[in-house]
Amino acid sequence: MKGQHRERIRSLPTAWSAQRPTRVEGWALVGLLAAALVASLALAAVDGIGDPRALTFELLLTSAFLLVIWNATLTAVFLLALTALSPLIDAQQVALLALAVGCLVVLRYCSAWVQAAYLGAFLAAAAAIHRLDQRPDSMATFSAVLMVAAGASATGIVLRAVITKGTRAREELRDARRLNAELVQQERQRIADDLHDVVAHDLTVIAMHARLLDRTDDPRERERSQAAIIASARQALVDLRRVVHLAVDAREEAAPSMAGSVSVAVQDFRSALERAGYEVEVEVAPDASEGLDRLTVSGLERVIREAATNVLKHAPAPERVRLELAREDGMVALRIWNSLSRPARASLVPSGGYGTARIRERAGLLGGTFSAGRSTDGWLLDVSFPLS
Repeated sequence: MKGQHRERIRSLPTAWSAQRPTRVEGWALVGLLAAALVASLALAAVDGIGDPRALTFELLLTSAFLLVIWNATLTAVFLLALTALSPLIDAQQVALLALAVGCLVVLRYCSAWVQAAYLGAFLAAAAAIHRLDQRPDSMATFSAVLMVAAGASATGIVLRAVITKGTRAREELRDARRLNAELVQQERQRIADDLHDVVAHDLTVIAMHARLLDRTDDPRERERSQAAIIASARQALVDLRRVVHLAVDAREEAAPSMAGSVSVAVQDFRSALERAGYEVEVEVAPDASEGLDRLTVSGLERVIREAATNVLKHAPAPERVRLELAREDGMVALRIWNSLSRPARASLVPSGGYGTARIRERAGLLGGTFSAGRSTDGWLLDVSFPLS
């Protein structure tokens, strides 16, 4: 309740700032003023034009309301100016009535300070005209004008409240739709990342060992490759079920974690590459993964898995691979190097650079750094994330 109250207080300046007529209001205003002008001219034609100045003055008063379409403050200023000139042609009562009707326009469209100034000027003009009016029915006329002004003011306030509430509701709906679209896009991006990790890594492992099966007759090598293919296929099925589950139910805690902890990701990295014939060296500082937040842990896991996939794709075994994870200068740094004693080969599976691009993007979002490229004796991937 307190939050809603504060929100209402914040919305007050906006609610009482200057506004423009809606399209419906604009057309309604033009129609009403056109009808009023036609009626005035028709009555003048039927009854005869007694005083051209009075007719012209009435037409000017009516036409002043058209200025609302551009700027309601101009209408207020124009009405007050005509009222000041009304004694010259003895049209004070008509001008005062127009001022009373103008309260509707001012309270509906003008800002708060214009409203205060207009109402003050209206009351001062009404009091002055009433004091100078010597007719017996001046009090009744004065009371009628005040009643018209009160009714017009109330109508203006109600219209302003209704239109403002409708505008705010449309803005909230638009914001809700925008937020929903962003959430949907984020969920799609997360599912795309998971699919990439699953398909790229597991299919690369399967393709690698399937190729080894074609190139070796060693029973032990074939047995290891078959076991690796079966393990990767089973893992791919588990991971795909998780991704499908997330597509139906976005609550991540309802499904098992795909990557696990950083230590599990490092162990998977070593196992996958060693089974494929690589010589793997791992050096992880004891405190490297302690106290890391969920986003940093997820980022490290994805980088490690993507690096294993890229080594399997592009560095023909046997090659040497080294993974280092440590804390440096307030950052957790991950370096993965592999030798390239032979030219890099074409990927066994299609590669569009999606994984590397996502690693770069994720590092930037978390305030870290990313670089990947040839070193003096191989290929080096260097990623760091801030510790806090």
